[in-house]
Amino acid sequence: IGKYIIDNLLARGFHVRALTRTARAHVNDNLTWVRGSLEDTHSLSELVAGASAVVHCAGQVRGHKEEIFTRCNVDG
Repeated sequence: IGKYIIDNLLARGFHVRALTRTARAHVNDNLTWVRGSLEDTHSLSELVAGASAVVHCAGQVRGHKEEIFTRCNVDG
């Protein structure tokens, strides 16, 4: 889902910062990858610093304890 949101925003001329767990190649001057995770407050702070809007589309859907669901889907 995130790829489609990013592609749509880039097509409309927005600058996008996106969170990634693994290193990504530079593909667009308007796209900046921030390496980190939803549990890493430092990377989240870097991700949203100065942003005029935030789109949160990450989520856990299966296979984890309730506390992990809450941490990702509610707190994240």
